[in-house]
Amino acid sequence: MVDATGWVRSQVIPDWNDVDLARRIADTFSCRTLVENDANLAVVAEHRRGSAGLMDDAVCVLAGRRIAARLLLSGRLHRGRRGGAGEMSTLPHLGLGPALECLRWSGGRLPGESDIEALARAAADRDPQALAAVHDFARRPAPAIAALILAVDPELVVLAGGISPSADALVPSLNEQLDRITPHVPPVTTSTLGDAVVARAAVRIALDAVNRELLDDPESLKLVTGRTARLAGRSGPAHRPAPVRLGPDPVGPVHLGPDPVGPSPAVRDRRSDTCPT
Repeated sequence: MVDATGWVRSQVIPDWNDVDLARRIADTFSCRTLVENDANLAVVAEHRRGSAGLMDDAVCVLAGRRIAARLLLSGRLHRGRRGGAGEMSTLPHLGLGPALECLRWSGGRLPGESDIEALARAAADRDPQALAAVHDFARRPAPAIAALILAVDPELVVLAGGISPSADALVPSLNEQLDRITPHVPPVTTSTLGDAVVARAAVRIALDAVNRELLDDPESLKLVTGRTARLAGRSGPAHRPAPVRLGPDPVGPVHLGPDPVGPSPAVRDRRSDTCPT
């Protein structure tokens, strides 16, 4: 998890826990740095270009190296007080870590296929072992997803990330599990953006940040270009100003194009000569 200040609070990669990622990146590159949580990026992408495009309230479950969820409420990304709303993987008793082990496929695979792609293909062919693996996986996160459904009452649940190829088998299995434990199950679907969902949102947010700056202050483009030329002739850390936050409210709401999706990611800026005070 990346909190609102740009610090990493990770249980997935212990060596990254309590790392000021925004500052470390800003100390390396002479450009503005934005740091955001992967699950936050996923729900932003789904709202702007994916399955939740017409929804105001949705739950996005991102599963890849870990399982996490994020909430879209009233058309906006809901971070929570500390940026961890929906971070299901932080609760060990839910057993979400071992859930991903269910998707390891020991059967045959085509050249270049990943575990999940081979499993999805086998499940589409009604292979009993593959169907059992998908069903076992769906059973693990179902209680956590059901809790979010009861708390938020969303219009849609989107499954995104590395599990997307298994959509045809996974969605019916998850619906079956949810029907058993919650009185109301909203439509469940998988992302149309594939495993590039996080990268797509990261690029979009970076472009939106540039557009906002140019619209707010068209002269900043000239300042940045001139400063870049000056920095090109410098070397060594002595010429690198300490990163500072951009503006008085780095985590306040922003508009990402025509549809606002919530507060901006943590921002660090190396441009001390153009940064507003």
